[in-house]
Amino acid sequence: MLGVLASILGNGEVIKKGMDLIDDVHSSDEEMERVKAQAKIDTMKAYAPFKVAQRWLALMFTATFLLSFALVLVMTLMGETNIPDVKQVIDDFYLGEAMLCILAFYFGGGMLEGVVGKVKEKKMNKDILRQQLAEDEGCKYEVYLDHLGLPTCGIGHLITESDEENGKPVGETVTQERVQKLLRLGYCRYR
Repeated sequence: MLGVLASILGNGEVIKKGMDLIDDVHSSDEEMERVKAQAKIDTMKAYAPFKVAQRWLALMFTATFLLSFALVLVMTLMGETNIPDVKQVIDDFYLGEAMLCILAFYFGGGMLEGVVGKVKEKKMNKDILRQQLAEDEGCKYEVYLDHLGLPTCGIGHLITESDEENGKPVGETVTQERVQKLLRLGYCRYR
Protein backbone atom coordinates (compact mmCIF):
# COMPACT_ATOMS: atom_id res chain seq x y z
CA MET A 1 0.00 0.00 0.00
CA LEU A 2 2.89 2.36 0.78
CA GLY A 3 4.19 1.69 -2.73
CA VAL A 4 0.94 2.92 -4.29
CA LEU A 5 0.87 6.01 -2.05
CA ALA A 6 4.53 6.65 -2.79
CA SER A 7 3.93 6.60 -6.53
CA ILE A 8 0.98 8.99 -6.16
CA LEU A 9 2.37 11.33 -3.49
CA GLY A 10 6.12 11.00 -3.91
CA ASN A 11 8.90 9.42 -1.89
CA GLY A 12 7.90 6.36 0.19
CA GLU A 13 10.11 7.50 3.06
CA VAL A 14 8.01 10.66 3.45
CA ILE A 15 4.84 8.57 3.61
CA LYS A 16 6.39 6.19 6.16
CA LYS A 17 7.47 9.11 8.37
CA GLY A 18 3.97 10.58 8.15
CA MET A 19 2.41 7.27 9.16
CA ASP A 20 4.87 7.01 12.08
CA LEU A 21 3.85 10.51 13.21
CA ILE A 22 0.19 9.50 13.15
CA ASP A 23 1.02 6.38 15.20
CA ASP A 24 2.94 8.50 17.71
CA VAL A 25 0.00 10.87 18.14
CA HIS A 26 -2.53 8.09 18.75
CA SER A 27 -1.58 6.03 21.76
CA SER A 28 -3.61 3.71 23.95
CA ASP A 29 -4.63 4.41 27.53
CA GLU A 30 -2.18 1.75 28.66
CA GLU A 31 0.67 3.50 26.84
CA MET A 32 -0.33 6.84 28.36
CA GLU A 33 -0.40 5.35 31.88
CA ARG A 34 3.02 3.81 31.31
CA VAL A 35 4.41 7.16 30.11
CA LYS A 36 2.87 9.00 33.09
CA ALA A 37 4.24 6.43 35.53
CA GLN A 38 7.70 6.69 33.98
CA ALA A 39 7.53 10.50 34.17
CA LYS A 40 6.69 10.29 37.90
CA ILE A 41 9.57 7.89 38.48
CA ASP A 42 11.96 10.15 36.57
CA THR A 43 10.79 13.17 38.58
CA MET A 44 11.28 11.34 41.87
CA LYS A 45 14.77 10.22 40.80
CA ALA A 46 15.64 13.80 39.85
CA TYR A 47 14.34 15.11 43.20
CA ALA A 48 16.12 12.49 45.33
CA PRO A 49 19.45 14.37 45.60
CA PHE A 50 17.61 17.49 46.76
CA LYS A 51 15.85 15.53 49.48
CA VAL A 52 19.19 14.20 50.68
CA ALA A 53 20.66 17.72 50.61
CA GLN A 54 17.73 19.08 52.61
CA ARG A 55 18.18 16.42 55.26
CA TRP A 56 21.92 17.06 55.48
CA LEU A 57 21.29 20.79 55.90
CA ALA A 58 18.75 20.13 58.63
CA LEU A 59 21.13 17.71 60.32
CA MET A 60 24.02 20.20 60.16
CA PHE A 61 21.83 23.00 61.52
CA THR A 62 20.58 20.76 64.31
CA ALA A 63 24.08 19.57 65.18
CA THR A 64 25.41 23.13 65.24
CA PHE A 65 22.56 24.29 67.46
CA LEU A 66 22.94 21.38 69.87
CA LEU A 67 26.75 21.70 70.04
CA SER A 68 26.49 25.43 70.69
CA PHE A 69 23.93 24.85 73.41
CA ALA A 70 26.09 22.10 74.95
CA LEU A 71 29.15 24.35 74.85
CA VAL A 72 27.35 27.17 76.64
CA LEU A 73 25.96 24.70 79.16
CA VAL A 74 29.40 23.19 79.88
CA MET A 75 30.98 26.63 80.17
CA THR A 76 28.25 27.70 82.55
CA LEU A 77 28.61 24.61 84.71
CA MET A 78 32.39 25.04 84.86
CA GLY A 79 32.00 28.64 85.95
CA GLU A 80 33.85 30.04 82.93
CA THR A 81 31.33 32.76 82.20
CA ASN A 82 28.90 35.08 83.85
CA ILE A 83 25.64 33.09 84.26
CA PRO A 84 23.23 36.03 83.73
CA ASP A 85 25.05 36.88 80.47
CA VAL A 86 24.85 33.26 79.25
CA LYS A 87 21.15 33.09 80.11
CA GLN A 88 20.57 36.32 78.21
CA VAL A 89 22.39 34.96 75.14
CA ILE A 90 20.39 31.73 75.27
CA ASP A 91 17.15 33.71 75.59
CA ASP A 92 18.15 35.99 72.71
CA PHE A 93 18.95 33.07 70.41
CA TYR A 94 16.23 30.69 71.53
CA LEU A 95 15.25 28.53 68.59
CA GLY A 96 13.26 25.76 70.28
CA GLU A 97 10.10 25.97 68.20
CA ALA A 98 12.06 26.61 65.01
CA MET A 99 14.19 23.54 65.70
CA LEU A 100 11.12 21.41 66.35
CA CYS A 101 9.56 22.60 63.10
CA ILE A 102 12.73 21.80 61.16
CA LEU A 103 13.03 18.38 62.75
CA ALA A 104 9.37 17.60 62.16
CA PHE A 105 9.42 18.84 58.57
CA TYR A 106 12.57 17.16 57.34
CA PHE A 107 12.88 14.05 59.44
CA GLY A 108 9.20 13.51 60.20
CA GLY A 109 8.28 14.10 56.56
CA GLY A 110 10.75 11.47 55.44
CA MET A 111 9.47 9.03 58.01
CA LEU A 112 5.86 9.69 56.99
CA GLU A 113 6.76 9.27 53.34
CA GLY A 114 8.39 5.91 54.14
CA VAL A 115 5.38 4.67 56.12
CA VAL A 116 2.93 5.74 53.41
CA GLY A 117 5.13 4.04 50.80
CA LYS A 118 5.10 0.78 52.78
CA VAL A 119 1.31 0.89 53.17
CA LYS A 120 0.85 1.51 49.43
CA GLU A 121 3.31 -1.27 48.61
CA LYS A 122 1.47 -3.70 50.88
CA LYS A 123 -1.88 -2.78 49.31
CA MET A 124 -0.39 -3.15 45.84
CA ASN A 125 1.00 -6.57 46.76
CA LYS A 126 -2.46 -7.68 47.92
CA ASP A 127 -3.99 -6.43 44.67
CA ILE A 128 -1.34 -8.27 42.65
CA LEU A 129 -1.95 -11.44 44.68
CA ARG A 130 -5.70 -11.23 44.10
CA GLN A 131 -5.19 -10.62 40.38
CA GLN A 132 -2.76 -13.55 40.15
CA LEU A 133 -5.20 -15.81 42.00
CA ALA A 134 -7.97 -14.84 39.61
CA GLU A 135 -5.75 -15.62 36.62
CA ASP A 136 -4.53 -18.95 38.04
CA GLU A 137 -7.81 -20.22 39.51
CA GLY A 138 -10.25 -18.61 37.15
CA CYS A 139 -13.35 -16.83 38.36
CA LYS A 140 -16.86 -18.18 38.24
CA TYR A 141 -19.84 -16.15 39.35
CA GLU A 142 -21.79 -19.25 40.28
CA VAL A 143 -21.69 -22.25 42.58
CA TYR A 144 -19.76 -25.11 40.96
CA LEU A 145 -18.04 -28.34 41.94
CA ASP A 146 -14.24 -28.29 42.04
CA HIS A 147 -12.01 -31.16 40.86
CA LEU A 148 -12.75 -33.03 44.11
CA GLY A 149 -16.49 -32.57 43.74
CA LEU A 150 -16.71 -30.00 46.55
CA PRO A 151 -19.02 -26.96 46.24
CA THR A 152 -16.98 -23.90 45.30
CA CYS A 153 -17.62 -20.38 43.99
CA GLY A 154 -15.78 -17.27 42.87
CA ILE A 155 -12.02 -17.61 42.70
CA GLY A 156 -11.64 -21.13 44.07
CA HIS A 157 -13.46 -20.38 47.34
CA LEU A 158 -14.43 -23.65 49.01
CA ILE A 159 -17.94 -23.12 50.38
CA THR A 160 -18.11 -23.77 54.13
CA GLU A 161 -21.11 -24.26 56.40
CA SER A 162 -20.94 -20.63 57.52
CA ASP A 163 -21.09 -19.24 53.94
CA GLU A 164 -24.41 -17.97 52.65
CA GLU A 165 -23.82 -20.06 49.51
CA ASN A 166 -23.90 -23.28 51.57
CA GLY A 167 -26.66 -25.59 50.37
CA LYS A 168 -27.32 -23.64 47.16
CA PRO A 169 -27.50 -25.75 44.01
CA VAL A 170 -24.71 -25.92 41.44
CA GLY A 171 -25.20 -23.14 38.89
CA GLU A 172 -26.68 -20.68 41.42
CA THR A 173 -25.43 -17.16 40.62
CA VAL A 174 -22.97 -15.43 42.95
CA THR A 175 -22.58 -11.65 42.60
CA GLN A 176 -19.28 -9.99 41.77
CA GLU A 177 -19.37 -8.11 45.08
CA ARG A 178 -19.79 -11.39 46.97
CA VAL A 179 -16.88 -12.99 45.06
CA GLN A 180 -14.64 -10.01 45.96
CA LYS A 181 -15.75 -10.20 49.61
CA LEU A 182 -15.00 -13.94 49.75
CA LEU A 183 -11.59 -13.29 48.21
CA ARG A 184 -10.81 -10.62 50.84
CA LEU A 185 -12.06 -12.85 53.66
CA GLY A 186 -10.08 -15.80 52.35
CA TYR A 187 -6.92 -13.71 52.10
CA CYS A 188 -7.35 -12.46 55.67
CA ARG A 189 -8.09 -15.96 56.98
CA TYR A 190 -5.03 -17.64 55.44
CA ARG A 191 -2.28 -15.03 55.50
